[in-house]
Amino acid sequence: MRVMIPAAALILLLSQPATAQDWARFVSIDDGFSANYPGQPKVETITYTSQYEQPLPGKVYSAADALGRYSTTVVDYRILFVAMAVVVVASAGYLVTRQHDSPAPAAEQLLT
Repeated sequence: MRVMIPAAALILLLSQPATAQDWARFVSIDDGFSANYPGQPKVETITYTSQYEQPLPGKVYSAADALGRYSTTVVDYRILFVAMAVVVVASAGYLVTRQHDSPAPAAEQLLT
C-alpha cells in the first residue's frame, strides 16, 4: 500500500506537463491581442455587421483540443470611427458657417 501512493503521485506529476506543453501563447501584433491556445490557432477572415449595419473586417482565431473549442473574435472598428469623425467634422462645419437669424428678436417679442 505504501508503494502505491508514491507511484500514483509520481504518475500524476509526470502527466501534468504533457498536457501543459500543448498550450502556447499566441501573439497577434496586427490585431493587438495575445491569448493562450492549445496549439497554433486557425485564422478565419470574416465580415462582421455592426449595430449601424456597416460591414466591418474581422478575424476568428480558433483552436481545439480534447476538452473543448477555444476562439477569439477580433473586429476592426477603425473604419467606423473614421466615418463617424467625418460626420462630426461636417456637422461642426455646418453649424459654424450656417446663416441664421439671431434668436434675440424672438426673445424681445416675448418680453414685450
